[in-house]
Amino acid sequence: MQKTLLMIVIFFTLSIASEHIGSQSQVAVDGYDVVAYFRNNWPCHGKIEYTYSYMGKVWYFANLKNLEIFKETPEKFIPMFNGFNSAKISKGKLDSANPLYFLIKENRLFLFSNKNEVNQWKIDFAKEQKQAELKWSEYILAKN
Repeated sequence: MQKTLLMIVIFFTLSIASEHIGSQSQVAVDGYDVVAYFRNNWPCHGKIEYTYSYMGKVWYFANLKNLEIFKETPEKFIPMFNGFNSAKISKGKLDSANPLYFLIKENRLFLFSNKNEVNQWKIDFAKEQKQAELKWSEYILAKN
């Protein structure tokens, strides 16, 4: 059940991403390599020679291996809530995140704006995630 809900949230996240972007391409996660978060447990900037367009965004990667990994299963690496600040989403606000503040939990990437937000989510992840998913769902429904 939880996995099904997660897949629904990811699907709608990708739909919203397309809606927000329109026909313009945007740089995803400020040019950070989303695969590196999982492989290195640390963000690093991607390089211009390793880019890939997906869902209206340009994704940057630090190396060819990370680019190939992303191409195989991009939905695994796309940050939750379309890369918006997870802590703000749980409070019903849409706000940008700083890619340097992140949490990987349950094989998902969550982005934040500061260390305090990350620490709060670490303390009560289940509660925070549930609230954020509820608010994100409300946001998606309001947009459709």
